[in-house]
Amino acid sequence: MRIPDVAINMSSALSCMQNAVVFYSYGVGCRWLASKDSTRTTSKEPLKLWQVYAAGTFSGLMQTAITTPTELLKIRLQLQTQLPGSPGYVGPIRLLKQVAMREGITGLWRGTAVTLVRDWPSFGVYFAVYDGMQEVLQPGSRASKEISPLALLTAGGLAGSIAWWSVYPLDVIKSRIQASSKADSEYKGWIDCAKVSWKEEGRGVFFNGMTATLTRAFIVNAAVFSVYEFLLKLMDTEEQPPLLVDSQAVAEARH
Repeated sequence: MRIPDVAINMSSALSCMQNAVVFYSYGVGCRWLASKDSTRTTSKEPLKLWQVYAAGTFSGLMQTAITTPTELLKIRLQLQTQLPGSPGYVGPIRLLKQVAMREGITGLWRGTAVTLVRDWPSFGVYFAVYDGMQEVLQPGSRASKEISPLALLTAGGLAGSIAWWSVYPLDVIKSRIQASSKADSEYKGWIDCAKVSWKEEGRGVFFNGMTATLTRAFIVNAAVFSVYEFLLKLMDTEEQPPLLVDSQAVAEARH
């Protein structure tokens, strides 16, 4: 198997694992909140948006343990000047071993704090915007679970774009922190990184590449939530919400 194939397969496996945790945790959070809500009259009644947001933040917190090392490896692989397959190129497995040997196992979780700060609100925004925009675009759709294709695509796209927009500067900071080891880093921590970056490069540094990211997020998440709703109908579930979506598509949309 070629090195690029190994990298792709490893990334896909980790992304699927991450998103399995995300949607399982989201489902657990929704069911728990629904069970504690005495104002609900039927099991089919949709959750309040603040409950959807809360369940989303829970899922964001739970998946951080997988997201942090996955994104650290991805960032360092992307920073290499050598092309895959050329002399000196370090593949994902070898890079993982190098980080563990040089920085210790905990080195793989460098940037956990800023990842937590980024993910817990963004996943809440992600799910809440999707549910909320359905109701805005087609009133009554959350309760009826019937929504037009155009409204579905728009709600899904906006969910992805707004979730990214809400925390984009934090993602920039996280990437800078994870780009090097603690010993080699010029930053004392993620807050120091934000201060130094602002001082040396101005506030614009926190928004570099954002337009392209938001555009891509809209397109991909429109497709992701189409798959999401298709699977709902396919499984004909009575629970709110389901736990299965296209994990690889979601992974590509958010990272």
